[in-house]
Amino acid sequence: MISDFLDSFNKTNLAELSLPELVRIDDILTYYENTTDLSAQRKRMNQELEKRARGDDGFRGKIHEIKTGYKEENWRGHGLSADRLAKYKKREQYGWNPNFAWKFHLDVVPNRNHPVTRAISDFLIDLCVTHKIASGGYNGKGMTVYVGSYDDICKLAHVIQEKFGSKISKPPFYTNQVAEEHEFEPTVYGRFCVEHYGDYPMDNIGISPIANLGNVPALLESIKIAKQKANELGIVKEGSGRHPNGFFDKLGFMWSGQNRDEAVLTIYCSHKLYVVVFGQYYCGKYLRAFENKFFGDKIPALGTPERQKWDVVADTFVQEAQKRNVFEKFRSKARGYVPLDLSRLNQENEKVFEYMQNNNARK
Repeated sequence: MISDFLDSFNKTNLAELSLPELVRIDDILTYYENTTDLSAQRKRMNQELEKRARGDDGFRGKIHEIKTGYKEENWRGHGLSADRLAKYKKREQYGWNPNFAWKFHLDVVPNRNHPVTRAISDFLIDLCVTHKIASGGYNGKGMTVYVGSYDDICKLAHVIQEKFGSKISKPPFYTNQVAEEHEFEPTVYGRFCVEHYGDYPMDNIGISPIANLGNVPALLESIKIAKQKANELGIVKEGSGRHPNGFFDKLGFMWSGQNRDEAVLTIYCSHKLYVVVFGQYYCGKYLRAFENKFFGDKIPALGTPERQKWDVVADTFVQEAQKRNVFEKFRSKARGYVPLDLSRLNQENEKVFEYMQNNNARK
């Protein structure tokens, strides 16, 4: 009875429960939420889940284990037959680096022995798509799928949603991908990755900002000049404030402070660089639609004086980077890219084509 459950729930100190006990109560709460407003109880539960997830990259894997019995187990192609392994690695044989590409994550049970995880993995191998299971410890990222171009991630994300969406968990609010990445589909979250040069995205923008600049010393000067231009235009001010979750300590090369616009402007500058360097591989054919989708109201509206200032700063950053010949270092990582071949998906592929056509028409 729901009255008995609520009486027990309201008297329980959630912090004192073991994780299996907490998961059991959360499942019961979820069941009753289908018919009853339990917002106060949900708030308490979410606060406890968030507290436990914070700083524990294996938290989501532990919950999957409690629910399914499958322990987290790293997998990156080992154990495949020779022909299956050749398919798994096929798209990288021409020199393409999947760490300079769009990738997405699925909140599947992080163990290839689980039937759903295995089915998705086998499906991706048939498409010659590199992926890994667990192998990283990031909370909620049960499977990482290295896709490549923007058009391909849109297509494959839709296929995955159509074919497996009912069997994949929609990632909970406390998982890393919900906090860091863009929602391509209800169960598919992804980002544009620039490995060793970019940091994590912020607030679902899904675009890694240039940050780890030890690998590209020339960009340090480019950023310094862009920062000066931003100060001249009054967009951001010099400051030594610290973001409460340490984000700017990690990002920390363009601007410091607590103003969220500073972080978004950093990502916008990086976005402008990626457009010039990678072109349609990064943003597809419709740049305006891409910017609306990923930035939306997080940046000033197009045509406003404030947006013009943002563009001056971003263009300054790109121009300075171009002067210092840093583009080739990035472009070389995406060379040899082999687009996905979805022609064998028949009905699924027809749905993707129809979806993409309708989506582009709306833009």
